[in-house]
Amino acid sequence: MTLLIDTSTVPPEDRIEAWSDVAGRSYHPVHISSLASRPYAGRMTRLDLGLIWAGIVTADPNTVLRTPRGIALGDPERVDFYVMRRGRCHISQDDRSCTLTPGDMSHLDSSRPYVMRAMEPFELITFSVPKVMLRSQLDQISGRTAVRIPGDSALGSLMAPFLAGLVDRLARGEVAEHHEELSESVFGLLRAVSVEGPSSTQPTPSAALRPRIKAYIDERLDDPRLGPETIAAAHFISVRYLHKLFEPEGVSVSEWIRHRRLDRCQRDLANPALAHQAIVTIASRWGLTNGPHFSRLFRSRYGCSPREYRARIAGRQPPSGTSAHGS
Repeated sequence: MTLLIDTSTVPPEDRIEAWSDVAGRSYHPVHISSLASRPYAGRMTRLDLGLIWAGIVTADPNTVLRTPRGIALGDPERVDFYVMRRGRCHISQDDRSCTLTPGDMSHLDSSRPYVMRAMEPFELITFSVPKVMLRSQLDQISGRTAVRIPGDSALGSLMAPFLAGLVDRLARGEVAEHHEELSESVFGLLRAVSVEGPSSTQPTPSAALRPRIKAYIDERLDDPRLGPETIAAAHFISVRYLHKLFEPEGVSVSEWIRHRRLDRCQRDLANPALAHQAIVTIASRWGLTNGPHFSRLFRSRYGCSPREYRARIAGRQPPSGTSAHGS
């Protein structure tokens, strides 16, 4: 077993930089940022099974970015398989994303950008396989990255404990490294779970994700910075996939946000209890901070200015102390 890094031996102010550097040199170039509120702590080991690299990563919460620039700097052309042993980790690649919890499995392709975000202290078992070993199944396996293999599924419940236990025994020296026959067996298991696992056609079903995103938007309409980029980042998906999710709505994501804001403004302008509030105050409360722009948007949607709309609604209100049908 090779100890790649133990941050307890690194000055606190240098730890995350050292961690990123070791990960880049030992696997492939990535950008890693700490999400911990304390000096970063982590330990990374690697074991060799012939052409397959196995490893154990124990660390504080972090975000790992594999960017086009990183790919240009170096690509070993490998597929990395993961078994989540502790904590939670969200991964995304292309238009696929999932959250791994203890016992779950997934994999990523080193040749395309990806994001890994561990939301809490975690432990991850890794297996890195050269693409050349995957041969005719490479396209199928690479097309199923960032898909969760649940730990309680038939394949997951069988393979995850075996693979994690194997790495533990390798680390303790109970099983010899550089074991070609064992490497072939591990490769067969990894290939089987990546090819025969759950379908990746819709790893995050739009039927479930779109309502969550709509609720997220409604909760943040007061934020002028709300937009496709911030929404996509909060849900660990690409902006392109976000726009694809909203295609059935017949409007873009930005148009959806604008319509929801205008609807809230219309509601407040019609509320007698808010008649004392300035129109610009109401508009700003829902993220529309430019008064003239808000007036144009409102007129385009409702056929009159906000001031005209409020006056029209006020004219329909019964006098104070009477019912709508008189008294």
